[in-house]
Formats: sequence, C-alpha cells, structure tokens
Amino acid sequence: MAAMFHRRCGERVTLTNGNRTAVRNFSEFNYGLVLSSEPLVDNQLFEVRIDRKINSWSGSIEIGVTACDPESLELPSSATDLRDGSWIMSGSSILKDGRSVVEVYGTDLDKLGEGDRIGVMRTAEGELEFFVNGISQGTAAEDIPSRVFAVVDMYGKCAQVSVIDPDTPGETDVPCTGGSESEGEINNDHTMTAITNLVTNLNVNMNVNHSLQHGCHSNESERLQFHERCGSLVKLSCNNRTAERRRPLDEFNNGVVMTHRPLRDNELFEIRIDRLVDKWSGSIEVGITTHNPTALEFPATMTNMRSGTTMMSGCGILTNGKGTRREYGEFNLDELREGDRIGMMRKSNGNLHYFINGLDQGVAATKVPACVWGVVDLYGMTVKVTIVDRDEREEQNLITRRNTALRDHPVIHGLHDLPDDDFIDRLMFHTNCGTHAAVINNCRTAHRPNAMDDFNNGVVLTNRPLKPNELFEVRLDKMVTKWAGSIEIGVTTHNPTELEYPSTMTNVRSGTWMMTGNGVMHNGTTVIDEYGQNLDRLQVGDRVGVMRKENGTLHFFVNGLDQGAAASNIPDRVYGVIDLYGQAAQATIVDSLDCYSPDTVNSSLSNATIYSDLRFHHVHGKNARVFNNGLTASRPRAFAEFNDAIVISNRALREGEMFEVVIEKMVDRWSGSIEAGVTAIRPEDLDFPSTMTDINHDTWMLSGSAVMQDGITLRNGYSCDLDALVTGTRIGMMRHDDGTLHYYIDGVDQGAACGGVPPHVYAVVDLYGQCAQVCITQTDRRENPAPSENVCQPVSLLPAGNTNSHAAEVTHRFSSCYGKNAILLSCYTVATRVRNYSHALVFSNAPLDADEVFEVSIQEMAPQWSGTLHIGVTTLQVSDNYPAGSLPGTIAGLTADSWYLTGNEVRKNSMILKVNYSPSLEWLTTGDRVGVRRGADGSLSFLLNGEDMGVAATNIPKRVFAVVDLYGSTLTVRVTSVRLGTGRDGSSGEDGEGAAAMLESLRSSKLHDSLEMLLDATTPTQQPSRTLDSSEALAELLNTKPPEVQPDELTENNSNLLPLPAATVTTTATAATTSTTLTNQQSVTSTASQHMSVVEAPPRIAFEFHENHGRNVQLGENRTTAKRIASYNQGLVMSSHPLPRDHIFQVRIDSLNPRWVSSILCGVTCQSPNKMHFPVTALGFKKNSWIICSDCVFHNGVKVKGRYGPNLDTLQASSLVGILVDCKSQLHLYVNGIDQGIAATEIPPECYAVIDLYGQCEEVTIISPGEDIHLNLSQAQCCMREAALGQGMAMLAEFESLSEKADLECDEKEKLSGLGSDEIITSNPSGFSQDSSMPTISVATSTNPSANDVVNGQLKSSQTALSPSVSNISSSNVNGDSNTVSNAIAESVSNMTTAQIPLSLPTPVTTPGQMSCGTAPCTPSSASHTTVNKNCEYQNTCLRFKNILGLPDGFFNSDYNVCYCETCYKLRGDEAYTHKGDPPVEYGVPFGWCRFSLRPPPGAEVPSDKWHVAFYGTKLGDIRRILDHGELLLPGELGLERSIFKKDKSKEDDSDGSQLLFSPSIKYAMSTTFPNKNEFMDPKTKKHYKAFAAFQILVQPGSYKIGPPSIAGIAKPVDPHIDHDASEWVTKERGATVLSALLIKLDGL
Repeated sequence: MAAMFHRRCGERVTLTNGNRTAVRNFSEFNYGLVLSSEPLVDNQLFEVRIDRKINSWSGSIEIGVTACDPESLELPSSATDLRDGSWIMSGSSILKDGRSVVEVYGTDLDKLGEGDRIGVMRTAEGELEFFVNGISQGTAAEDIPSRVFAVVDMYGKCAQVSVIDPDTPGETDVPCTGGSESEGEINNDHTMTAITNLVTNLNVNMNVNHSLQHGCHSNESERLQFHERCGSLVKLSCNNRTAERRRPLDEFNNGVVMTHRPLRDNELFEIRIDRLVDKWSGSIEVGITTHNPTALEFPATMTNMRSGTTMMSGCGILTNGKGTRREYGEFNLDELREGDRIGMMRKSNGNLHYFINGLDQGVAATKVPACVWGVVDLYGMTVKVTIVDRDEREEQNLITRRNTALRDHPVIHGLHDLPDDDFIDRLMFHTNCGTHAAVINNCRTAHRPNAMDDFNNGVVLTNRPLKPNELFEVRLDKMVTKWAGSIEIGVTTHNPTELEYPSTMTNVRSGTWMMTGNGVMHNGTTVIDEYGQNLDRLQVGDRVGVMRKENGTLHFFVNGLDQGAAASNIPDRVYGVIDLYGQAAQATIVDSLDCYSPDTVNSSLSNATIYSDLRFHHVHGKNARVFNNGLTASRPRAFAEFNDAIVISNRALREGEMFEVVIEKMVDRWSGSIEAGVTAIRPEDLDFPSTMTDINHDTWMLSGSAVMQDGITLRNGYSCDLDALVTGTRIGMMRHDDGTLHYYIDGVDQGAACGGVPPHVYAVVDLYGQCAQVCITQTDRRENPAPSENVCQPVSLLPAGNTNSHAAEVTHRFSSCYGKNAILLSCYTVATRVRNYSHALVFSNAPLDADEVFEVSIQEMAPQWSGTLHIGVTTLQVSDNYPAGSLPGTIAGLTADSWYLTGNEVRKNSMILKVNYSPSLEWLTTGDRVGVRRGADGSLSFLLNGEDMGVAATNIPKRVFAVVDLYGSTLTVRVTSVRLGTGRDGSSGEDGEGAAAMLESLRSSKLHDSLEMLLDATTPTQQPSRTLDSSEALAELLNTKPPEVQPDELTENNSNLLPLPAATVTTTATAATTSTTLTNQQSVTSTASQHMSVVEAPPRIAFEFHENHGRNVQLGENRTTAKRIASYNQGLVMSSHPLPRDHIFQVRIDSLNPRWVSSILCGVTCQSPNKMHFPVTALGFKKNSWIICSDCVFHNGVKVKGRYGPNLDTLQASSLVGILVDCKSQLHLYVNGIDQGIAATEIPPECYAVIDLYGQCEEVTIISPGEDIHLNLSQAQCCMREAALGQGMAMLAEFESLSEKADLECDEKEKLSGLGSDEIITSNPSGFSQDSSMPTISVATSTNPSANDVVNGQLKSSQTALSPSVSNISSSNVNGDSNTVSNAIAESVSNMTTAQIPLSLPTPVTTPGQMSCGTAPCTPSSASHTTVNKNCEYQNTCLRFKNILGLPDGFFNSDYNVCYCETCYKLRGDEAYTHKGDPPVEYGVPFGWCRFSLRPPPGAEVPSDKWHVAFYGTKLGDIRRILDHGELLLPGELGLERSIFKKDKSKEDDSDGSQLLFSPSIKYAMSTTFPNKNEFMDPKTKKHYKAFAAFQILVQPGSYKIGPPSIAGIAKPVDPHIDHDASEWVTKERGATVLSALLIKLDGL
C-alpha cells in the first residue's frame, strides 16, 4: 500500500492529492503536524519532500517517530511537544519526549530548501535513522518500540510537503501537485472553509498561472489595461495601466475605471494599491460588469449601478447595488495597505473568485455572464492603483507583512543604525494637517497635491513639541510659479490634534510665531518688518528652519545660517509648524544625521559637484535611509517592510565606470533579495515606485536571475542569481562602450545582461526582501568627476578643437594615479585634497622632456593645517593604471628615487642635499606658482613664480615624473604649464621651432600674470619652400586644427570662434613671409593667396532635412530648404540623420513674415523622425528633447535656462542659426557663426537636429560647414570698414586717459605717448589684394619698446573701442615680440578695412547676446539696441569722461554699451518709450545719455527677464561707493539728508528715511538728486561740459510701491508721458534691485 498521511492532522493543515500532500496555512507558523497513516515497517523508509517554503517565520521542518496512535492522539502545536515515546529531529538536534538527547546530528534541517527530501526509518535492530536526500545521517537513537508512526511537523518556513513513494517511478523528481480537476473541486466547493481556500492557492501550478501564461500575455498588445473612458476625476498613465484620482483631498468619488476589453475565462485581473490617503471612510471597490465602457455613463460610485454589476466592497459582495453576501473571505478591502493586491477571476464554470495578495477568497458569485469587464472604483481612501502581473514572491511577502502586523512583532533594532530612541522620538510631521495638505514618506514629507489649483490650507505641524536647541528644518522639494508668496515657518503652542486648521497660519491669533517673507509675525501681527533673508525668494533645494533656544529665544535659519533672534520668552512646549503657502508645494524634514546631502551645504550645487566619488542620492524610496556620507543605504524597518526602498546614484555613470555595492545586512524573513540595474531617469524626476521593476521606461534591472527592461522580462537564467547572494557579497554593474550592461559578482564579470543601454544612466539598487543594507565599495582606483563647464582652464591654453592624433598636448595634466585623499577635476588639470592633511600625491601623466617645466599654481589654502606643498621628480614609473593603493602618505615615503623641494631644503629620498636653496615654500599663498624643470644636462631646478632658483641637483635620470604633494595648508593646485611642441610619436620639425618660440613668450612673467594672454608665434626668417605656415605650427602645438577665418566671426568678441570640423580652406595670418627687421623698419607686403593650403580633415557631411516633417512644411528638391506654406505653426523639420559630435547643423533664415510674432526655434531630440508624430511646436516634444526658444532653453517642454544667447525672435533675414553637440555631450547654439556657450549638458549620443519654422520664420536653408565663410563677405567688409574709420584712432586717444593703477600690470603702466599715427602705414588702402577673399597688410614696426608693452597689456581693455575685434595673429616674424605687436597695431589701429583675425585663442567664455556685426544683442533695456558700429564723437567723449572718474574696467561689460545721443538714436529708430517685465511696465528710453553696461557682482542674484527697468539719479562722488557695494545704498549711507526734500508726512504715508527711491523716467530720477555742478573739460577737444550720472537698474516686480512724487516742489509732471501718480517707485528691499548700467550725460557749456 502506498504511503500516505493520516486523516487526522494539525488544525491548520489541509490534505490533498489522496492524503499524500499536506499544506499548512502559512498565516501561522505552527499547528502543522501530520503523521503516517500506518505504523512504520522495519527497514522501510518513510520519506517526504519539501514542496514549499516561505520566509515569514524562523525554524523549519521537523521529523521523527512517535509511539502514540494518531486516532487517539490529541495533536499539539508542534512535534517537540509530543510525549509518551517520541523521537524528533529538529534542526540538527535529536529530542526524546521534548528533551535533547543529541546536540549535534547530521544535516541541519533548517537549511534545507524546496525539493529536498527528508526520511525516517526504524531498523530491525530497533535503531532510528534519518535520511536527507537519500543519505543516511547515522543512528540517532536506539531501543525504538516496534510500533511507531512517522511524524512530520510543517513548522515555521515549511508550508507544504508530499509523501515520496519509492515504488513509483520518477516520484522523487517530480512534485505531485494535484490536477486541475481536484483543484477545481476545491475552489468550487461552497462548503470548503476559508482556510482551505487559502491553502489551495499555495499550489504553484494553479490555474491562475496557467491562464496568465496562455491568456493575455501571449500577445503583448492584449495585455489588460484601463479603458480610456473613465470617471471624471481619473487620470490614466503608464500606458493606461495606472489610474489615479485627481484632487484626492477634495473629492472621494468619481473614480471608476474599467478594463479596455472583457475578461477571458480563468484570466486573472489583478491590481495593486499604490496610494492611500487617510482622510475619507471607505476604500477601494472592485468587481465585474456587463456594461461596455464605450457606452457607459460612468456613475459617481460603481455600487450605484442597478444592473449587470457585481462588486466587492469592504468585506461584502454587492450585486446590482444590493448586498448578497455580508461576510466574504478573510480580508476587508477597507483595511488593505499600500502595496496590497486585489485580483478577480471569472472561471470557466461561471463562478467569480476574488484573490487578496494571491490568496483565493472562494466563490463570490455564480452564473456570472461570459462577457464581463473588470471594474475598479477608486473610492474614499484609495487614490492610485496599477494593473500588475502575478508575482508570487510579492504575494508571499505581502502575506508575511500582514502576519507580522497582526501579531505586532517587536521591531528588531539590530538592523537600525540610529539609537533605539530615534525611532520613537524622531521629528516627523503629524498626520493631522490642513485640508489641502497631505503627509507622505513615513511622515517625513508634506505636500499640497493640488498645488496648481489651491494656494493655501497647507498648514502642517510636527508630531511632538520641539526640544530645546532642536532645529526643525525642512527642505523645499517642489515649487510652482503660479502663485505669489511661499513657505512660512514657525512655532505654535497649539496641539496638532486639537488645532482647527486655518487657511494660513498667520491667521492664528494665539500662541504662534511665524516667519513670513522677510518679516516675523506674532499671533497674526507683524512684530519685525525686516528680518533675515526673504523666504519668498527661496528655490527648490533651499532649507529653512526654526529653533527654540534654551533661554527661550526663537531663531530662524535659512540654508543653515542663523538669521538672529526673532522673539524671546517662547513657552517651553511649542510645536514646529510650516505653511505650504503659494509657491511652496512640497517640503521634507531634514534630519541632522543625514546632513551629508549636498543640498544641506549649498542648495545651488548638485551631488555631482560636491562629491568626487559616487554616492547615493538624497532622494530615495520612502522605506530607505541613506547615511554615512551617502555611502550606505538601508531599510531601517527591515522586519516590517520589504519594499519601497529604492536608492539611486547621485550622478550618471561615466563610460566604463563600475558602480559596486557590498551587501552588509540581510534578514531571513522575506522572499527575494536585492535588485540592481540602471535607469536613464534623473533622480529628481523619478516618482519612486514600490519596486524598480514597476518602471515602464528607460530602466534595465536584474531581479533574481531575470533581466528586465521597463518591467518586461528580456531573459531568464542570467549567469548570476541575486536572490542567492549572501552577506559580504559585492555586486557591481557597468555599462560598456558597446552599450551592453554587465554585472560583476565579487569583481568577476558575469557577462552581458542586455544591450542597447544609452550612456548617462544612473545606477539603481532596490533593497528588496531579504536585503536590508548595502554600502558603496571604496576602491583604490577612483574615477574622476567630468569636467565642469564652470571650471575654466587658462583661456590661452584651452584646446580649441578636436584632438589631432599627431599633435602634442597643450596643457600638462595629472595622472589618474593619485593619493586616496585627492581628486582630479577639469580634465585632470586641477587637483584637490578632500580630507585630512596628507595622502594627496599627484603626478604628471608623462615623463618630463629635457628642459620642460612642470608648473602648478596654488588655488586654495587651508590655514588650519601646518606645512605646505612639496614638489619634485621621481623615478617611480606611474601611469593611469598604476595601483594607487600602494602610494604613501607623503612624498618622503616614495620607494623610488625622488628629488623634491620641501620648505627651503632640497632632498633626495629624505636626505638633505641643500639648505636655504630658495625662499621657503611655507611663504606661498593663493596665486603663487611653483614649478620643476629637468635640464637637458641632467640638472634639476625649481621655479618660484617663474623665477629660476638655480640648480638644485645633478645627474637626474632621463625618465622622471613630476610629483606634487598637496600637504598641510595646500588644498588645491592647478596646472599652468604647457607641453613642448613635440608630436606624440616623438617627432619634431621646423614647426616646433615656432612653437618653442611661442612657448618662450608664454613663459614671460608679463604674459603669465595676465588674465588674457597673447599667443604670438615666431618662425625662422627664411622658409620660402614651405606651404605649411606658422598658423599650422601653432595648431599642432595646441592640439587643434588651424583656425578658419570667417567674416562672420569678425565680431566684437573674438573668443566666440566657430569650430568647423569639416575640411575647410585655412589661411595664414596676414603678415609677410619674407623677413623684416627692426633696423630699417621696412614694410613688406605679401598676398595671402601665396599661403593658401588645404588641410586634410574628415569629409564634409551633407546635411538634409528628413522627409517626415510638420504638416505645414514643404521641402525643396534636395531637401536642404524648408518652407512653411500655411498658418504660423506645424512647421517642424528634423535632420535626416543623427548629429555627429562636433559637427554643426546650421541653417540660414531666408524669409520672415512680420505678420506673426516670435520666430525660429531650434534644438535637438533623441526621438527618431522616421515614425514621429510631430507636435504643433518644438516645445511639444516631451521626451529627451532640448529646444532653444527666444533666449530660453527648454528640456522636455520645461524651461531650464533663461537669458541664454541672443533672442532668436529678433534675428533678421540672412541670419545663421546653428546647433552643435560637442565631444563632451554639451549642446551649443551658434548665431551668425558665434558660439553662445553651453545650452545644455548630458546630451545622449544619438540625437537629431530640430528646426521649428514658427511665427515670423517661414523659410530656411541648410548651410553646410565652410559654406558660410564667404557668405556675407561684402557685408562684413562694409561693417568692418565703417567701424574702423573712427574707432581705430580712438584707441590711441583712450590710452591718454587716466586709468586706475590696479587695472595695469607693473610693466604696463607707461602711457602710449611715443606712438603716433604717422607710424601706422598701410600699403593697400582698399584692404584687399588681387585675391579679394583674402587680406593683404603691410606694417611698419615701432621702435618704442614701451608701446609694445602697452599694446600687449592693454589689448583686452582696448578691445572695447575696436569693433569688430580681430582674430588669431600668427605671423612669420624674426625679431621678437616687437614685430608681433606691430602687426597687432597695424591690424587694429590702421583703417582696418581688411578682414581681421583674432588676437587670442578661443576661450570658453562667451557673452550672451553677442552677435555678428550689424545684429543687436539682447540688452536689459531693449532688444533692439545695438553697440555702436560707427564713430560717435559723443560716445567717445562720454567714454573719456568715464575714464577720468577712475572706475576700474572690471565693473563694466563693454559688449552692451549703447549711445542714446540724437544721431545714434535716430539711426536706430528707437522708440522713446518701451515696456519690459512681467507684467510689462513702461519706462522711458534715456535719450541724450550714454549707457555703460555693468557686470553683475559676484554672487549676486541674476535677474530674470520679468524684472522691470527703472533709473536712479546719483552724484558723481557716489558712483564708486555704489559700485564697490554692488547695490544701491540708502540715503543715510550716502550722507544725504532727504528730509530737506520731503513733503510733510501724512498719516497715510508709511515711508521712512530708510528706503530707496527710483523712477521709470530718467527725467524724474535726476530731479531727486542734489543739483550737479560738475564741469568737465575734454582733454582731446578742450571743450567744457556739464556732467550728470545715473544708474539704470532692474527691479523685481512686486517689491516696490508706486506713488506720486514725494520731493517737495514737484507739482506737475516731470515726464509728461509717465503718469504723474506713478512716477516714483520706492522699496525697502535692497536685494530687489540690480545695477544694470551706468548712464552718463554731458551738456555743452
């Protein structure tokens, strides 16, 4: 007879499969006892197989024998409670009648898994043996009675076992799970108990799985989703698989959703509860209906339906709105939590079953029609649900969580990283809050869900009173710009459970202190008008806090800075309170233990800029916690929660960079474990789900051994199983260059998991299930942060183009092998020590060549440490792959031979070679330079600030590396030296001679100390046979291609050169190639055509538009021209192929239609045009798109940058607009060939150009690179000729004016007195040679050396008077700098009718709004004003007067100077009055004045284009004081007694003396100042003038009051066009104004 279990068994056991399978209801851990149906036969094995285990409990299967008869035995809760002759194996122990008789025996049963077999046998000798997987564990006991029954206890984790019959073939290998027929009988038996229904679901091969595998999943398009027709408050997302009820705090119904198709037989429709609100009664209702959603008029609640509808509501069943079963199943839907799952299934026999967390609740209804739709009612507390596929692991964990909660299992604190009391007394928000607020994220975050609909009723209090000196601080997470006002914070004596929450907290009239704006209110009354920083100006990431000190004073904090005492005598028991008012939409409590987060240091910095190494981001899942300076992440309530613990890296991974974590803690309770992967979604944009596999886009995850993309399984059986990992295992992930994602276990590559992963992805770790804590590993080989666009190299040393494989590097760089406390930045040219005082050795990346100097400049000091940097050379053969972990702490610890300078001593391997060799390095300070040189003779010398200190050592080996030790007080250094002009292959030639000469000029202290350096290369005297000019030699030195000369580049800002990577014709500089000498000062002329040479370059790319385009677009025959033929929109066109890196896509505006407003938009998108459904405008792109509109940059339709570049709406016909993505994945905008700087970063590798023919722009044509060189040549020549006529000589006059000493270098203070116009000779007045496309220039050099010095030093400042400025000069000179300077003078000061070339290398600094000649920059005052492009005598006179005032040039930005004299005013056709700001406010153009634009002071708030324009009259003597302060000063601070001007103060006048007064009219602004009696005699014309000055300012809207004149004696309008009652603006907020320009007016006497 086959073995089976006895019919009598534990009360929680269900027998199936002919009593051969036993299942325990795993909602409990005991009462799972089963016995054999017959006594054991001697020498015959009774064996069972473990079919199922769960991780909810501890302990596992127990087995043994008992002499008790099952018929009469009263079954205990566990086998170890059996008495009267019972032998039980539990774990690895043997117990007899509950007492241990063998402590250690055989295999530990607790470690067995599913599929393992356990058996027991009584031998004929009376011995008891146990077997594990068929292997005897030896004799466990003797003298066993002859009649015993086998005992199996399904305890703890063991939930199901089956008897193994050795006589049945294959029985030991194939689980016996029962057929579907018996299962169907169980499911349809109305008399079956609820436990039976629960148990049945444990069968892993139940019909639900079968239906999922053969039903809707067979066709992805047939996956269940919600129908697009739904309740009036429902919002669908995630491919209609997620439904959310809008306004959940205001409405509780109208949330009905239905499936998009009828349910199939035996198909499981399961949803997960994603979000609940604790406000309403009642919760989710689910069921089926015969009504088709396409024709249904959706009711407020589905239980209102009176036909064809069956719903489960609470714990009952309603049919057609009437209750049919009051108690159904074991669950109440109103008691379910977030994450719980509800499913329903119509079986083929017509019965309706509900499933809660995978457990079948039995038959809910019978004779259900065949055609029914699934329906969900998001009622009451339920706000959001998602359709999910069945996940047994998740279901099991949900049951475990419920069991844990039911028995109130105590929290095990061993996993917590905070003290025990932290979990009891941690400061959190109280769940009681304002009607428009909600508390989420474990009561750590408060938000206004409907922030766009309401602006108040967002009051939230802390859950307990504040402790003395406890800081209650919150971080602003989200803001909306629709409303005025922002967050308010304070304290109140009111208990959150008793407070009747007001609309705003300032309405509370007792026991309340609040900071609002920049004032403090007590019980609704203002007690301090101006206190601290204005909270209305805070941005996302800023922090605000409040603290009650022990002495009872109240202090407020903004971004960690104490704003001072705000109130005193505050009661002891006060609660923290915030009011999410106006713009403030969400705030999170900042835990002082989590202050590693970068936003707690400086809200304007991102994680990537604060931390060099990878960290976890400060935003994460609600059950996760990040600490240990961002290196460790944990799930604190690891025994109570199993999900919602996603953490993500603080920045995107770089190419070939591994993100690795080590598992530190695990819990043996849940199913599943850590999940890891990558996502392209930024942490700030991620709405963290419960598990990362719920994300349906741009996410790749490894779960167990399944590789998933966007929640869909790509493959099973990957080479590593994350669920099998144990504590101490390291898991790493890396995106390879080919786009594949690899996983690493303990450093071993597991192979490619998937492909097609884009760059710039973030690492993701899901602390799921058993995984409770991980830590980022710290390796010896660290990666470095990507170069920041804000960190600039010295402008003259920055590479200007792509790397040429045959060229030498420009700037030295450090090796990526460096000390553990150092990091490298800015392309490995900046080294910083990040902690302690040592372990910060850095090395040159290559050995030093003979006579090569390696020099660094000290950038930052840390005075708290003693000692300073050491520098020297070492024979240690370092490389980028050298193991950094073996580096010592200081330079003295190097094992290889090393020579270095420490203090004033030269040492070799710690042995002193020389003392008092140089001034001590201890004296160095920020800005000082120190270098080391190995001579060709083997000598070693050191240089301090460019001065050679002499030979320090001799016999230095040839192959040595420079080494710098960032020790003690030296914190940061930057490389300032350059490589010699030798190719990487070691070759050098005649080109190198010119490069070497250029380097010699670079080494002069005059050039090194200058902020802007001239690179003037000299070449040998005679090179008649060479066609490669010195321009190419310079290009080889600079590791770039020679510069291309383009007329469009000849603008006022010579730093904005357009890099054209395609093959173009390059020219030499304009100097002659034959020799010229200073002795005879002979002018030599040569045509540029003699130096034309074609540089080999990659083939030109022929761009064209894609054939798919906007509806109103018509393409030309060759698809290079696009024209909008109707309306003003639907004019999108895209490039036919993705943009290559460093290739510009450029179009010319051919036609404008003034009928419309706005104009061209351009940018890039990652969406392919092949199947693109084009939006109406480019701003409609919502995924991976960067669009430039007007002067703003938009990312996915959201504005991310303003005041960028020129306003595209102001471009005229024939203007050029281009976009380029550089090799660093940075987007650039080019306007008329000028780079406007970086518009966006982290652009994906495959992107398409986008052009939107919007508004006025009706037709464009693609201009290939190089085509535009001669495009507008004649126009450019005319512009240059007109600008040069008067401006050239004006430069000489400017040198005669007085300048402040601080503006000049020590060798640049001599006046240019000896240089006259007679020394400037032009041999070709027409400016062009026979080849009209190239200039020909003849120069006469000056013999006055001081003139050369001044020109070199003053070139930057004198550029203001040159329009347009010049480009690179690379001439064939022989007699040093004098010739070079003379060439520069000849180019700049002559009639300048030739095409000019920049004098300095391209720099990364660009001026927003800078455009080609004849095009207007966007100035704060007007979009139509242009810089002067003609000889305006009035402006030159005003400029001379400004110079006499002694104002440093550093205050001014000469690119935006505008003259408003009568001539210039009429020439431009300006309007007398214009509008600016939001809302627009009229102001008067300062007619008769000259405007000198100001630079914003460092750290000042950059005003937006919404600010208003006003004017402020000032005395000449106050200009410098105001500029030094960087803001307007109050009258008292200027020594003005305004009382003599004031009218009598009325009751209504709330003003006082401490306020600023300005006006939208320059006429009224000047009437408010003291009478000016400043006379000025022009030193050039000797004419006398009366001088006036004023400031043009920008004013923040809403920060000022408007009123009539307050100055006595002004009774009638000063400016008739400005309303007399609105002519005066006053404010007390100094930060609400920004200086825009200095205005000067000269009236002739």
